[in-house]
Amino acid sequence: TLNLAAREINEEANYPRIARRNFLHFRPEQEFCRLPAGEGGKEVSIKLPTLDAAVANPPYVRQEKIQKKEKKVVQDLLEKAWPGIRLSGRSDLHCYFWPAAARLLKEGAYFGFLTSSSWLDVEYGFRLQRWTLRNFQLLAVMESNAEPWFPDARVKTCVTVMRRCSDERNRMATLTKFVQFKKPLAEIIGVPVGAESERQAAAQRLREEIETASSDAADERIRLIVKRQSDLWDAGVWAGRV
Repeated sequence: TLNLAAREINEEANYPRIARRNFLHFRPEQEFCRLPAGEGGKEVSIKLPTLDAAVANPPYVRQEKIQKKEKKVVQDLLEKAWPGIRLSGRSDLHCYFWPAAARLLKEGAYFGFLTSSSWLDVEYGFRLQRWTLRNFQLLAVMESNAEPWFPDARVKTCVTVMRRCSDERNRMATLTKFVQFKKPLAEIIGVPVGAESERQAAAQRLREEIETASSDAADERIRLIVKRQSDLWDAGVWAGRV
């Protein structure tokens, strides 16, 4: 809160809304946080509206370390937000954060998570993939072969970017970009820390390059594989049967 509030936030309405709690137990109808007393002398109670985006790096906890009663509490909470959802009991903890965060999003809102990449190729990931493809446009899944994004972590990580979409035709027509970075991101962006506006512009150019790709491509920096979301769905149905 102090770090954000110190960044030249001159308008009272811009004061950071920060809450520290168990996110998996949070209910949208509850109070999210309280702001310090303003001119009237009373604290302000804040509730979350539907959001334009959710960005997270959820905890890396294997399913063996999650208590069964905790799984039950979270599953019941998610069932109310997403009727019919049933994540595998072998799911790592981060899998529960996906639907928990997504219930706060408005139509067309963005979702960006940095997680273990195991959900892409293990059995428990099938249910998360199914839920994802039925509720989102899967825009990009990005990994790096050039650097660990968390040097102390012993798991391979990926970034997943999606957009909330209830229209099945739009979802299935989406071109999903699978991205493999061959060089460190700092080298690809090519602008040193400190030149913030230039770094943002370089990152924006990289984003646009990925977002506008319509076919497979590769160079010395990145490799892009483009798949239509309907093909991903068909492949997932086939793999689930196998």
